Amino acid sequence: MRAAPTDRIGTNVAPIPSEIETKLSNLIGGGDFGAAAEEFVSRIWPSRLAPERKIQLLKELIRVAPAAAAATLLERLYERADIGESWEQQNAELPFRRANAEYRAGFLEQSLLTIDAITFNMGSSPLVESLRSDVLAALGRQLEAVAAAEQAWKSKPERADYVLLLAQRLVEVDRGDDAFVVLQRALERNPFDERLVAGIAGLSLPLRRVRELHQIAAESRRLRTEADDERSSGHEETDGDVLAQVRKHVSEWEGFRHKPESLIVGLNETGSKPPLFWCFQSYNEFELLSRALGPDRPLFGMRSSHLIVGYRHEKMHAMATSYAREIAEIQPDGALQIGGNCQGAIVAQISTMYLCAQGRDIAVLLLMEEPKFLRFVGRVALLFGRESSMNPYAYHPDPEAMLKEAFPNGYSFDLIDGEHGKFFTEQNVGSLANVIDKHLLQ
Repeated sequence: MRAAPTDRIGTNVAPIPSEIETKLSNLIGGGDFGAAAEEFVSRIWPSRLAPERKIQLLKELIRVAPAAAAATLLERLYERADIGESWEQQNAELPFRRANAEYRAGFLEQSLLTIDAITFNMGSSPLVESLRSDVLAALGRQLEAVAAAEQAWKSKPERADYVLLLAQRLVEVDRGDDAFVVLQRALERNPFDERLVAGIAGLSLPLRRVRELHQIAAESRRLRTEADDERSSGHEETDGDVLAQVRKHVSEWEGFRHKPESLIVGLNETGSKPPLFWCFQSYNEFELLSRALGPDRPLFGMRSSHLIVGYRHEKMHAMATSYAREIAEIQPDGALQIGGNCQGAIVAQISTMYLCAQGRDIAVLLLMEEPKFLRFVGRVALLFGRESSMNPYAYHPDPEAMLKEAFPNGYSFDLIDGEHGKFFTEQNVGSLANVIDKHLLQ
């Protein structure tokens, strides 16, 4: 059963009238679960109630409702999602949606029966076998879970989620060496797949093995980059060129540098609180946030890939690895606090991945206004604007499932004032700083 976000959501979200929640409670108390489900689907779910509160109410309803009624309610919620396909395709999706809903509600045996019916009537698919593996693992049928995961992986061996699923299942049955081989082959084929590289940290592998895999990925990226450079006849920019561009962008940033050639700049560096490392889009954002966080909070700013390398994976990795090395130099001991906004959040995620591979403790990873998530098993705080289209609750049919897959050990979710591109203003930055600060070590 999926976990709700772990921390309290922002409190300024416009709530639904309390009488609606009261009515829902009365219907549940009276045993009228059909009417309670209708109230939830038609009035509570479409409202602007905080997502965490919606999930809490849903869990309360599921907990007390009969199994069949709870599964029907969840199925109706899944039907509401606009998956942008024809009516016939949507109906073909419904059996899987029902199986997924039953699994997430904890009705494991019923979910397995629905999955069996899907494969009997429509055949199997990697997505179905992946869900079957999750259900079997939850039932304690580990060997069968491995077989289902292997079936999904064989159908699409290039997909990071199926590679990681199979590796995890192999680890669970003490086949760590086999898991290592699967991951090694995948990394050699797709060394720039950030989700695959980041997901390794979430597996229960010995740290020695994790480091070996990261070294394999780094070497594969190097070889792939050299081959690309050779094919492009030297016209492609090198990692050194990329870092030179970053250095040029931050050359006019005012602040502390721990060495003359530093790419990371510090403000409030003498403050007494644990420092925060943040990847910004501009110096203006950096300066405004440092002022809002206050002089006791050291803030070290990094420049995102915006207008430098965009989203080119190999170049973002060059930036992120350089940042990771410098972060370790600036703060050689203690738990690290790292964050970023927009493209900076991706760079922050990659830097964190490399630091984790070196055995560093990450107190919190803060990701703001970036909907691309790399798998991470540490503490994660997500920040999105109330009016932002980047918010996964605004576009994804099942944001809870997506986020749980990316952050299996849980996450917090906060709404902040403003819309995309307008958070670092005198009007909104104070609210942003308050939300950030509550997640930081004091």
